[in-house]
Amino acid sequence: SFTSSTYADTDIAVTITPSSSTSKILIMCPLCTQCYATNSTSLGIRLQRGSSTIYSNNEYMWHSVNAAINLHYQTYFSHLDSPATTSAITYKIQGARVRTSNGTQQAKINSVTGQVSKMIVQEIMA
Repeated sequence: SFTSSTYADTDIAVTITPSSSTSKILIMCPLCTQCYATNSTSLGIRLQRGSSTIYSNNEYMWHSVNAAINLHYQTYFSHLDSPATTSAITYKIQGARVRTSNGTQQAKINSVTGQVSKMIVQEIMA
């Protein structure tokens, strides 16, 4: 659950060690997301390699309605990375509640018991 526009780590992370420095890494992320607000809000997502942001979307999931609404979605994004290393790499997801307005706002990942968000990585030999 994210309550501010400051990005915070989630527990969605994976480490991979490429076998070649010319390999690419395909990162696939099926996420269970929620946005609730009495006005408008958004869930921002960042994909990080170590401490570097390699994908960012401040309005990954959002609603902009002047009424209370609760949106739950199974979402997906992927990213092709070229890390140029044979050292172990950790990829992780960060989240934030970015768009703010008056009223109650929530932005969450895995907001319902039993929902599971994932990160799948695959090395692609060049």
